[in-house]
Amino acid sequence: LSNVGLTDGGVPSELFTLTDLTRVIIRDNGYQPFSISEPISQLINLAELELSNVELTDSVPPALITLTHLTRIIIRGNSEYYQSYYSQSFSLTQSITQLANLADLELSSIDLTDSIPSELFTLTHLTRVVIRTEDYSSFSFPASISQLTNLVELELARLDLTGGIPSALFDLTHLTRIRIEGHFDEFGSIPQSVSQLTSLVEIDLSKGIFTGGIPSELFNLGDLTSIVFLDSRLSGSLPAALSMMTQLKHLDLRYNNFFGPFPDVKRLDQLSYLDIAHNFFAGKIPTTDTMSGLEYFNLKFNYFTSGTIGDHICNQAEVSVASNCLDPDSVLCQLDESQLQDCYIFCGMDAPSSIPL
Repeated sequence: LSNVGLTDGGVPSELFTLTDLTRVIIRDNGYQPFSISEPISQLINLAELELSNVELTDSVPPALITLTHLTRIIIRGNSEYYQSYYSQSFSLTQSITQLANLADLELSSIDLTDSIPSELFTLTHLTRVVIRTEDYSSFSFPASISQLTNLVELELARLDLTGGIPSALFDLTHLTRIRIEGHFDEFGSIPQSVSQLTSLVEIDLSKGIFTGGIPSELFNLGDLTSIVFLDSRLSGSLPAALSMMTQLKHLDLRYNNFFGPFPDVKRLDQLSYLDIAHNFFAGKIPTTDTMSGLEYFNLKFNYFTSGTIGDHICNQAEVSVASNCLDPDSVLCQLDESQLQDCYIFCGMDAPSSIPL
């Protein structure tokens, strides 16, 4: 039942008495309230359950975890464009180990009523784990994460993370996507063992408290298309190996403490998004003339002193060089006043040559 405006009370409870059902998908049901608390335990053959943008009148029931044939559970909260009259909450307990066949788990925009149990990470068939909470539930990585040798995608967002990122995470060599974002304790440095993730396509470690910089080994992962380290407290200079990442499409390094010249990126002709605002980069602005698909280019609040931007880049992309040390007349392309605002603000100030205090 996808994208249908259900009337007459929404999803009938009788649906959950059809004991031969193996797959139930309910998306965008017209925001008609319904309950699954009582009848769902009857679906003993259910293998796949998806509830997206629906109005549950009560919490997702513990009985869900007794359906041992489940391989896929997707529960997404209400669309950001609508307001819910009901909260969607879910409890993950130690009994989740009953779901030994579970391969795909997504819990998005929900309230977890308790912490994420370490037992979740003993389900060795898992290939995808996506948990995005609304209440910053507490979480620390258990040692058992090393057992998820089939894991392809891991996303943990809006969590209160403690204890750091374990080195075992970087031993999961099938990973293609990592996103970890939330309230972090200090997570130490990004280990060189990230080089073992040779299948990695996307990495996002935003809003962490890291020490040091990005290891050059990360930039040797040739399949990466997206790198996001937003407000991650990273520092140092960027490795020259960045210039060889020809598959890269999205690079977001805002609000860090990077300094020194920005590497030559003219070979990155697939890049569509480049945001390095609020750092301490200096010297010549990145050359973007070869980036025919560039749509967003943000250099605000750095120490760039020279370089040009071609007219074709300004015509195709949203560009800002505000708050640097650039001569507006030398940038060449016609930027509007807001994009050039205070583009000379750091003139006369020495760019940092080490980690800023």
